[in-house]
Amino acid sequence: MAKNFDIEVFAPIGSGTNFIVWWICKGKGHVHQLDVLTLDEFIEQKQIIDPPDTRTTRILYCPDNNEYSTNHPEVRGCHPFHFIFHEPESLAQKQIYLEFDEETKNFCQQLYFFKHTETRTKKPQTIFGAPNKLLGYHIDVDNLTNQEAIDLDYRSTNTIKKKLQHKDGHTIDYRKFFFENDIEHIKEVAKFIGFEASNEHIELIKEYTDKNRKKIGD
Repeated sequence: MAKNFDIEVFAPIGSGTNFIVWWICKGKGHVHQLDVLTLDEFIEQKQIIDPPDTRTTRILYCPDNNEYSTNHPEVRGCHPFHFIFHEPESLAQKQIYLEFDEETKNFCQQLYFFKHTETRTKKPQTIFGAPNKLLGYHIDVDNLTNQEAIDLDYRSTNTIKKKLQHKDGHTIDYRKFFFENDIEHIKEVAKFIGFEASNEHIELIKEYTDKNRKKIGD
C-alpha cells in the first residue's frame, strides 16, 4: 500500500539504496539513530527493522560489509521491481531515481554478489524475498536465475520514471555522484532534496565509494 513519505528513492538492488536514504536523512536533519554493528548483529537486527509495516528511525551500519539498512518514516528506499508490481502510486513529495551506464551497473551488481555471497547462476533466484513473491501479480520470479532477477530490477527504473513523470522527480547519475564525486552534481541533487551539501556530505559519498571499490578490488 502506498504511504506518505518526504522522499522516495527508487534504486535497484546493490546500488546503495540504504546509503542514499541515510545521506538524505543527514542532509535534511531527519531524526535518526545510527547503530554500528558487527556483521552477525547487522543480519539479526536487519530482520527486525525490515518488515514493510515497520517504520523506525534506527539506521543500521555494518563496517565489515560497508552496508546500511533503513526503514525510515520520512525517506523510503524502494527497489523498482517491487514498486511496479505492488504500489499503485508514489505519495511522497519528491522522487529520486538512479541512472547507470554499463560499467556502473556491472560494478553495483558485482558488489551485491560479493557482499551477499550469492551466485549469479543460482535458480530459482534468491534476489527477491517473500514480500516480492507473495504480494501482487507479476511474473514467476522463481523461474529466473539470480542474474536474470537483478537485471529485471535495473531495467524497471525507466518504467517507474514514465509512470511517475507527473511527479516531482530528479535523477542521480551514479557515475557522477559516486565514481567521480562531481561536486556540482551532488549539490544539484542535495538542492532538489532540500538541503545544501556541505564538504562533509560530499566526503561521505567518497568514503562510501572508496570502501566499496576496495571490497571488490576495483
